Amino acid sequence: MLLSDPRRQCSLFGPQGPVSISCPKCRHIGSFESLNGLNDVSYHHSVDEGSAGKKTEVLFLGHRFCPNPNCRAHVFIVARADDKRILVSYPAIRIDFDSTAIPGKILRTFEEALTCHASGCFTAAAIMVRKTIEELCEEQGAKEGTLKSRLVKLREKVILPVDLMNAVDNIRLLGNDAAHIELQNFSDVGQREVELVIKLTKEILKAIYQYGELRQEIEALKTRRESPN
Repeated sequence: MLLSDPRRQCSLFGPQGPVSISCPKCRHIGSFESLNGLNDVSYHHSVDEGSAGKKTEVLFLGHRFCPNPNCRAHVFIVARADDKRILVSYPAIRIDFDSTAIPGKILRTFEEALTCHASGCFTAAAIMVRKTIEELCEEQGAKEGTLKSRLVKLREKVILPVDLMNAVDNIRLLGNDAAHIELQNFSDVGQREVELVIKLTKEILKAIYQYGELRQEIEALKTRRESPN
């Protein structure tokens, strides 16, 4: 654990000012202030830099609040004092994601994947991303057969770039490795792999559920401009 060493020295630090993070609740990026100048707490600990030896690093722990007046989510942070880089937060800060027009069942599953990733549970995140694709296939009417065959049917039902559809199969295979411990690549499901498939899944959801809405808005704007006064 980051702060488990009892030899680290703890003291009041004074408020360290705002930090820029993405809100885990409303997802807006903002400058999170402390509450009424509430003091932060500092931790001093040694960082092993290998052949360069050890150096002392100062962390600060504190409470911050979302600046969005309609949210005001409370976030507990651990950050480096020198550059204010967030090391730990609770609730965990998730990858940014636009949920506009995404069906509820698919959205809940994908948000669980993002939560697992933010919490460092990368195997669980991979499984939930795979489940997101399964639910996407079902919602689009590709309900029968294996996931591989359902993805083939999905190609016939939605218009997506060929390269994007070809890449979807990697999510299916990654989910297989994550779900079956006997497979050789199970230990290879890590942060980098999960972040790539999350990025891909975001693009797929955007293409299916959000591009159409954007196209309709553009067409409506065009119609208004072309209509006589």
